Amino acid sequence: MPEPPRSWRFNILRLAEIKGMFRAIMWMLIIGLAFSAVLSLVPTPETVVERWQINVRDDAGKPINGCHIKQVWQDYSLESSDHSEELTTDKNGVANFKRRVIYASTLRRLLYPLFASRSFPHNANGKVALIFLWCDGYDEPDDLAILSSGRMRGNTVFFDATMKRKD
Repeated sequence: MPEPPRSWRFNILRLAEIKGMFRAIMWMLIIGLAFSAVLSLVPTPETVVERWQINVRDDAGKPINGCHIKQVWQDYSLESSDHSEELTTDKNGVANFKRRVIYASTLRRLLYPLFASRSFPHNANGKVALIFLWCDGYDEPDDLAILSSGRMRGNTVFFDATMKRKD
């Protein structure tokens, strides 16, 4: 049997090399995609609200003990319902709310907003935190004014609330 020309044999070997490289690249892609899929399921923390300290005083500047403060928070991009905690001010007129953290996977961070917007077309997104303050014997304060008084020091946000006695 006559031997095929040298260039023909070279082309067959070259084709085998290309097939082998293609297979190796495909396996690397499959492994990389599988690794990425697993990583996208691992929940990571995200702060919704930093620590809050609320200082409540009367118009004379004296601390008010026993005021009720309710904090409500939600990350609309990751969850469908809000959370709340109610505290009472101490003898110094102070209430401390801890840092609020949510754990969510990358997959949830990508997909939840898409499905939430389809289910609730007028749905909000992003992080929201509110406070509601009431004290016996005092007028209700402007909660928005209290929130706008916030100042950050370190990892804590400080708020000042001044209450007026009821007439």
